[in-house]
This record gives sequence, C-alpha cells and structure tokens, in this order.
Amino acid sequence: MPSLAAAVALCCEDPPKETAPGVFCSRFLFPPEFIGFGGHFPADPVLPGIVQIMAVSRTYGGMFSGRLLKISSCKFLRPILPGERIDIRLKKDATAAGVKVSASLAVGTDPCSFITLLFSRETEE
Repeated sequence: MPSLAAAVALCCEDPPKETAPGVFCSRFLFPPEFIGFGGHFPADPVLPGIVQIMAVSRTYGGMFSGRLLKISSCKFLRPILPGERIDIRLKKDATAAGVKVSASLAVGTDPCSFITLLFSRETEE
C-alpha cells in the first residue's frame, strides 16, 4: 500500500505551472478508491483537510524547494467529494519568516477552501 503522500502525488492530473508572475496552478482528482477517503467518513466520504494541505504542499514543492514550517490558516467552505476535480491556485510571497503560500482550492467555479502555509526559504534546506 502506498503512503498517503505517494497516493496524493498519484492524484495530480496537471503538474504545477506558473500562470502569472508569482501565481501557480495545478489540478488533482481523488477517485473514490483513494486511500485518504477510508474512514473519513465511510457512509459519506469527504476529502480530509490534511490531504488538501498535502496537495497544496505538493503543488509548491513541484516548483520550489523549502520545507513546510507552519500551517498558518485553513478555511474549509464546502466538502470535496470523491471524483471531483480540484483546481489549486497558489501565490507565493517572500516574508521575513520564510515563503508564505496562499492557496485556494475550487471545484469548477465553486470555492472549497483557502489554505495559507509557511515554507522555509529555498536556500535554507
């Protein structure tokens, strides 16, 4: 059985790419058999918040180095269901503390969550 991180990586349909200066996008599809749905919740599965954070981290890590230092904020607006395509759009900004990554996750035009993470600077690995 693959690790959760490996399973998340396999669900990336469109690798991260820069769509505007400092703005990066990727797309994920988590099928019904995705390991992360197991136990969350068996009768009505939804994508766990940690998997959403991992997908944002994977999007950033696909373009840059740096390790995750902090989960600054997460706001979940609606559940993400099995088989829904998730578009991730992130913006990175250098700060004194590291690299701030602000991400939005959406299914089509329907916003699902907003996540802000802090990564170490690329030279600090």
